Amino acid sequence: MKIAVYLTGLIIDKTETLSYIKEMFDRFASHNNLQIDYYCHFWSSENLYPYTIDYHTTKINVPWENQGSVRHAIDIFNPVDYTISNFTDTYYHFLKYYKSKYSENNWISQSINNDIDKFINKNIHSDYFVENFEYPADMFDKWWHLHVNWCQYIHVLSQAFTASQATKLIKDSNQQYDACIKWRYDVIADLITYNDKVLDAIKHCSKIENTLYTELAWEGVEWTEDLPYDINTADNDKVISLHDGWWISSLYTSHLISENLLTYYTDDILSNSKSGQHISFFNSIKNIKSNIYLTDRINSNIIRYPDTIPRDYNNRPWDYFHVLYAKNFSAKKASDYKNQLEYWDKRSQYHTIRHFNFY
Repeated sequence: MKIAVYLTGLIIDKTETLSYIKEMFDRFASHNNLQIDYYCHFWSSENLYPYTIDYHTTKINVPWENQGSVRHAIDIFNPVDYTISNFTDTYYHFLKYYKSKYSENNWISQSINNDIDKFINKNIHSDYFVENFEYPADMFDKWWHLHVNWCQYIHVLSQAFTASQATKLIKDSNQQYDACIKWRYDVIADLITYNDKVLDAIKHCSKIENTLYTELAWEGVEWTEDLPYDINTADNDKVISLHDGWWISSLYTSHLISENLLTYYTDDILSNSKSGQHISFFNSIKNIKSNIYLTDRINSNIIRYPDTIPRDYNNRPWDYFHVLYAKNFSAKKASDYKNQLEYWDKRSQYHTIRHFNFY
């Protein structure tokens, strides 16, 4: 059997997980007589915003990629193909989102229609507003609103965008795969104990074209317990969240993801008042009419902030799961910027009357 593994998301400083992911899949492939092709999507360390500004100048930032991490990942996975996106590649998706989100707000609508061109592709610095505008405080507020919404949008959109771009690489390759596995750069797992479960999912995906497997879904926005019933029987009025750490899908579903996921996902975050990345993933996959199956939990370890991973982790992953989970996940579940993104509207913190700074 031949499978595609496509790696998604940001690496940033999570380079320690990469060699463990490669070794984990190589062992799994060898044990099950599989051939694996790797595909990678990366984010560029440049063009973080649709204007020029020092990344370290503002307290509210988009996630920043490390260029060296990208080169390191290419060396490890030797992908059949890879692509590197700028965050600014999402600008027109963002503009649609921004216009729709604030269509009833006259101040924002007017700013979008009249003022956005005064910020886009400009060099924004601490004196930019004083030097260029009669009412610098008002223009700063308009830019700041745009800036924070841009950062929020990137946080929400990035995993959907990276999945759509990586699956496009698979589609464009014209290769025939029995299954496609989405994997994040910050996830390692126990594929020894759960070998048969994962292999059965791959075999099922090779036979049934509208199929997607992952390990976790739950009701509501925040996870409290695993979904206690078949996800495909969920009532339409139920708010369901779907895990995005890894998926196994048929090649057909992978192609549908490349063609439709980004559109469905963007539409959902606009139309769904009960928003959340995982909710939009579920609604998007449901909209592409893929059957969703939940495997037993395979003890995936989300090593978002690794200190060290034991050298023999892939020999006996079950020995280390609880220690790694407690040390690297539970202690730090949220982004450093979560509160800043939620409580951004305190303008007195961001500018004074005659001199604008970002501290």
